[in-house]
Amino acid sequence: MFEDSSWIGPDPTTGLLRRMDFEYKLYKLLLNVDQDNQLTLLHISYDLETISVEDKLRIRINNDLRRIANTVKRRCRQGYVAGRIGPADIGVIAHLSLDDGEVYAKGLCDEIQAELWRPKKGIRKTVSIGVITTTSVIEGQTALHEAERCMIAAKAMGHSRICTTQQLADQSHRAGIPLNLLSLEYRIRVEAERTASDVAFQTRQTILDYIHKAETDPLTGLNNRGYLDKRLSREIDNAQKNSIPLSIALLDADDFGAVNKNFDYPTGDLVLRAISDVLRQGIRTTDWAARYGGEEFCVVMPGTSLADGVRVMERCRQTISECSIPTNKEESLRVTVSCGVIERAESESNLNGLYARASNAVQFAKQKGKDRVAFQEMVGSSTIKIFGDT
Repeated sequence: MFEDSSWIGPDPTTGLLRRMDFEYKLYKLLLNVDQDNQLTLLHISYDLETISVEDKLRIRINNDLRRIANTVKRRCRQGYVAGRIGPADIGVIAHLSLDDGEVYAKGLCDEIQAELWRPKKGIRKTVSIGVITTTSVIEGQTALHEAERCMIAAKAMGHSRICTTQQLADQSHRAGIPLNLLSLEYRIRVEAERTASDVAFQTRQTILDYIHKAETDPLTGLNNRGYLDKRLSREIDNAQKNSIPLSIALLDADDFGAVNKNFDYPTGDLVLRAISDVLRQGIRTTDWAARYGGEEFCVVMPGTSLADGVRVMERCRQTISECSIPTNKEESLRVTVSCGVIERAESESNLNGLYARASNAVQFAKQKGKDRVAFQEMVGSSTIKIFGDT
């Protein structure tokens, strides 16, 4: 069982000691070190720099850190101390000899990597571990620096491995380079790799953020018309290729012009946000919604028949009609929408043709009194029906 008492509370992500508490524990333990009471310090670092930009966008780093921490906890015996000492770094203090510390670190390295392995995602996640063992009193910062230096060497030598002080000294001897210079070379190599990885990730993240903003309606938070046209074209191709149904719905806020005229534009904005919130929460996970333009919205329902699509939109219409919008006057405002639902015909691939059919159904719903769901059963038919009419 590891030592987890702390002054300032555990790290919220890993549940381990924070760095300040860890350093204090290390300082106290180093005071009693001698030949018969050796102390081993491990610096465990998640090898994020080896993960591609695409994979970094897919993984949840904090979840991985929790898994690493949980593995460390399982491997800690009575009297061990574990803490988070960096953004992706964990330290472990144990009363182990040089040989036992190396064996312990190797087993921990293998177990962490087995815990991080996710076959379905196919992402190889690793850790590198620096190991030092001392038989004499040294300063805590010196111990931490030496353990970090060994960890950096482990990364520079290929990641997914451990490096002890002895192994680092042997590397220096074989290379014919003073230890400090070799350590500096390793640090520069690893920092360059980290920087390149971070820059690539941040660049990709920035590009994705720009794309998201370009495809999102700022008022409602739904997808905008440009995104709608682009993605709906892909949905049509997919439905045609795989012979699956595709239904779409257009919704139009009833009497929206009167809202802006009788109240004010901020009230109109509240109406649009209320409708978009209902759509966001009311449609299924396979469906998606976009702002078509003005007070009009579109819901795309892949793999959905006309009958099912009509039921989904009727549920949304009912929920919207129950919304009450505060206004700049004493009265509140009731919101309603008219909705038109159509299913793509087998030979239908024209985007504007689908929009036109759905729009005709919306106009029919308005002619029949608004606050209704209308649908057209087949292409070329002049028959449009209202849901619920017998």
